[in-house]
Amino acid sequence: MSNRANWATAGFWRSRFAFDAQEAVRPGCGARPGLWRQLLRHVSFRFWQFGEWKDVEIDDRLPTKYGKLCFMRSEDRNEFWSALLEKAYAKLNGSYEALSGGNQAEAMVDFTGGLCETFDMRRAPPNLYNIMVQANNACSLMGCAIESEQLEGHLSNGLITGHAYSVTDVKKVRLNNGMEESLVRVRNPWGNECEWKGDWSDHSHKWSSVSQGEKDKLGMDQRDDGEFWMSYKDFSSQFQQDRDLPFGPGVHVQQRQGRGSQEAPMGDVPGVRPVEAQRQRRRLSQQHRQLPHERTVSH
Repeated sequence: MSNRANWATAGFWRSRFAFDAQEAVRPGCGARPGLWRQLLRHVSFRFWQFGEWKDVEIDDRLPTKYGKLCFMRSEDRNEFWSALLEKAYAKLNGSYEALSGGNQAEAMVDFTGGLCETFDMRRAPPNLYNIMVQANNACSLMGCAIESEQLEGHLSNGLITGHAYSVTDVKKVRLNNGMEESLVRVRNPWGNECEWKGDWSDHSHKWSSVSQGEKDKLGMDQRDDGEFWMSYKDFSSQFQQDRDLPFGPGVHVQQRQGRGSQEAPMGDVPGVRPVEAQRQRRRLSQQHRQLPHERTVSH
C-alpha cells in the first residue's frame, strides 16, 4: 500500500465498513444483481464535490510494477474495489500525485456527502467519548491524527506523526474485577506492524485482566495488521492535536447544552462545519493539474 496517500486511504478503509461495497460504486445501482460481473471494462464512481454529486468514469486498468499494484491493494488478491476507487479519486483530483497529501476529513466528505466536525483534543467536550460511541453505533466515519511538521515521523510508542488513522470501533470492556475500561480501536492504513505499543496494545499485559469471552466480543486480534486497541485516556492524550468525526445524514449525537443533555440532528449541532471552503482553496491551487471533463472521460 502506498504510504504517501494515507489520508485518503484511511477514508477508503473506514468507508468499507460504513457502506455496502456495491452502493459505494454508484448509489442507486447497488441492488442490481450481478453488478460486479457486469463491470468488464469501465466503472463509474460517484463523489460529493462543491454541493453536488459528480460521476467519475474510469477503465479497469490499474498501475502495476513487477506484477503488483503500485498503490492501494487488498489482502485478497482477487479484490480490486479499493484500487478502482483510488483511481477514480485520483482522476477527480487530477492525478495520483495529487493524493500525496491532504485532509482526511475532505476525503470522507467526498465519499459520503455528509458533514464533518473537528475536535481539538486539548479542548474536547467532556462527553466526547459518548459522542464517539453513538457515532460508532450509527456507522459514522471517524478518523484521527497526530499533527506535526514532521510527516510520517515514527515515535517510540509505535504511533506515527503527520499520519491519518481510522477509528474502527469504540467499546467499553468489562474487566475481571467488575470494572469497565473505555477503549478505542484505531487502524493504521498501512496495515503492517506499525502499531501502538502502550497499554491495551496487541501484546499488552492489560489483556490478562479480561476474560476470553470479552476478548471474543471485541474481536481481539494480535496480528501485525495495523489495527490496535488503546484506552480512551491514551487516545485523547496521544492524538491531542486533532480529532475528526464525519457524520452522515440522519445521525444524531448527544451534546451538552446547559443542564442535562439532548438529542439533536448533526446538522443543528453548533460547531459543525462542512469542509467545502477548505477543499476549494486546495483544489484551486491544483487547478493546473485537473483533467478536463473529469466526470465522463476514461483514461
